[in-house]
Amino acid sequence: MPDSPDQSIPPLPPGESALPGQMPPPPPPPPGFPVMLPMGTPKKSFISRLKDALVLIVFLGSLLLNLVLLLSVAATAQVDSGVKETVLIDGSNTQRIAVIDVKGIINDELAEQLAPQFKHVKDNDKYKALVLYVDSPGGGVTASDTIAHYVAEIKQTKKPVVVYMGSVAASGGYYISAPADYIMTAPTTITGSIGVIAQLPNIHGTLEKIGAQVVVIPSTPATKKALGSPFLSWDPASRGYFQELIDSAHQRFVEVVFEGRKKHFADIVEVEKLANGAALTATQALDAKLIDEKGIYFEDAVDKAAELAKLTKPKLIRISRVPSLREVLTGRLQSSKALINLDSSLLDSITTPRMLYLWQGQ
Repeated sequence: MPDSPDQSIPPLPPGESALPGQMPPPPPPPPGFPVMLPMGTPKKSFISRLKDALVLIVFLGSLLLNLVLLLSVAATAQVDSGVKETVLIDGSNTQRIAVIDVKGIINDELAEQLAPQFKHVKDNDKYKALVLYVDSPGGGVTASDTIAHYVAEIKQTKKPVVVYMGSVAASGGYYISAPADYIMTAPTTITGSIGVIAQLPNIHGTLEKIGAQVVVIPSTPATKKALGSPFLSWDPASRGYFQELIDSAHQRFVEVVFEGRKKHFADIVEVEKLANGAALTATQALDAKLIDEKGIYFEDAVDKAAELAKLTKPKLIRISRVPSLREVLTGRLQSSKALINLDSSLLDSITTPRMLYLWQGQ
């Protein structure tokens, strides 16, 4: 039986009329049926809002701390000289003793970084003495000679230079110490090792085994240009050629030691007898007259510098380099502890012969 008209089509609300082809609105839900409303954005609880506020505060605080760090670096640095002064012991501002640290492998980068520090001490009349803290097995020949020159320049200004040796001050570490007025060691210091070493890798035999070769062609008049090439067989001519270069650097080492310690040696022959490359304990170094005092500590070196400079109220200040803005922002400081850096120049570093004032006992 068909539905009645009243049951099939609900009446329209008052004031509305159905348009042709338009369906009438759906009937209202029966009483008691749940009504689904559109979802809105849920309100955050008090705890959630508190967490968001704390995250924002931490983020803004971090930015503020970084800004304060940058400002503090700028405030404590001598921008014109590229150094930073850190007071270790307070005293008279006109009786300053500088402390400069030489730690790790000595290379060209380290010598370059130390240059403004030595210049700052040399040119500032408020500095009356220098304590050079050395903890290094040595390194490059030229870099060691450059730093020794910086030490000699300070000494020429009549400002006493006292060297305090840490765990190791051998080879190039001793080279840079020799020009000082007074050399002191810790009880367990290893020093000495006066000599030169060169390491020239050669892969000629390896290339032959794998059936490969590298053709090396020097210019015709330059008959010695290819000597020492890692791609050519090693022969007596190469050995003799490099031996002369190494012996020349060795003689330079002997002369620097004698010049710095000549009040302890009758002639340079005494130093030549010591220059056999052997590392020495503090006791052996004292017996060999390569140092002035053993078994002391850093505070004793400071006292000795004050004594030599005749200071009554010394102010001890560590001189260090100012990190670049990039280093501060990235949290990276360039390392000076490697003779070879793992970058695009690695192959060149390996294949280029290098003479070293380096003790390899560690």
